[in-house]
Amino acid sequence: MLVRDFLAHRLFKLGVWIVLLVSAYLLQPYRAVIFVGNSMSPTYRNLEVALASTDISHIHKGDVVVIEGPEGIIVKRIAYMPGDWVDKFEFQGEWYYTDGYVVSPHSLDKLGSRVKRGQAWIPGGYIFVLGDNAVESVDSRQLGAIPISSIRCVLVHPKSGANS
Repeated sequence: MLVRDFLAHRLFKLGVWIVLLVSAYLLQPYRAVIFVGNSMSPTYRNLEVALASTDISHIHKGDVVVIEGPEGIIVKRIAYMPGDWVDKFEFQGEWYYTDGYVVSPHSLDKLGSRVKRGQAWIPGGYIFVLGDNAVESVDSRQLGAIPISSIRCVLVHPKSGANS
């Protein structure tokens, strides 16, 4: 009976420690973020590690955020906030969003009347995100506006990038 009580007591203590450790992890205000891929290069390189905060109550344009999307986790920079207008254009039957860098208004002028221009409004509760490497990034230009509720954390002291 003593061995049984001893084991029960030890298992109970172990269970308490596991609950405390898991709770501490889930409630901690910071997370390590590992960049996988090149969509944020050259600002952040593949497998670079950064520190992120789970407090997303004060996000701003230029912040780098970790987003949980339908196809997994992505890390992108906020380019437009709710209420902002994004320039877009139609070329050969497809609509594209501009980011001011890869597709500038000047480069659209060269295409003349073959391009239809417009604007998209970012609704409340949504953001428009871009990768710093537009050529290799899947971002709001393909996915559209992203719900703010899908943001999991925001980088602490993000580096300046191409779109900030």
